Amino acid sequence: MNGTNPKKHYITAKYDFAVDATGAGGFPRTITLATTSTLPDNAIVNEVVMYCPTAVTSAGAATLGINAGGVNVTDLVAKAVLTDEVVVSTEKVKAGGKATSAAPIKVINGTAAFTAGVVEITVGYFIGTKE
Repeated sequence: MNGTNPKKHYITAKYDFAVDATGAGGFPRTITLATTSTLPDNAIVNEVVMYCPTAVTSAGAATLGINAGGVNVTDLVAKAVLTDEVVVSTEKVKAGGKATSAAPIKVINGTAAFTAGVVEITVGYFIGTKE
C-alpha cells in the first residue's frame, strides 16, 4: 500500500432493470451497467454496499453478485435478500478481492433472469502496489 496512512476510496454504480436488462443467454451472466465507475488496477477491495430502492425480482431463484476490477468481489446474493429499501453491506469481501485490471463495476446475474429491480452499489477500496 502507498504510504504509512493509506486513504480509502469509494466508487459507485447502479443496476436498473429498466436500463440494464439483458436478452437471452446462459447463466451466470455478467451485465455491463449503463451507470458505473472504474476500479483502478491493483485496488484492494474491502467493502461492498448494495442498497435496493426497488426490490430485485425474478420468476426463478435469481442471484446477484458484484464484479469490479476484473474480479468477483462478492459471493452471489439471493433475490430474497434484495428487497425494497434493504441495505446489504459486507466488509468481508470474497477472497481475491484485488483488482487485476482497471475495469468497471459489473453485476453478475447468477442463476435466473431478473424481472425488475434497482441496486445502488458502492465499493470501498485502498490502492495496492503492483506485484
